[in-house]
Amino acid sequence: MSAEDIGIITIQDTLTYVEILNGKGPMVLEIMSHTPINGKQLKVTKALDKY
Repeated sequence: MSAEDIGIITIQDTLTYVEILNGKGPMVLEIMSHTPINGKQLKVTKALDKY
């Protein structure tokens, strides 16, 4: 994964959307679902399709 694989990042009050490009979304979901950040397990899910 490189910087070119990350698209638009939208930060909201209670959640953040990160656009993953180049077909790497499933890989990121799998890895992040098992990787704690600062000792906490994050809730990582695929967002619903855009409008």
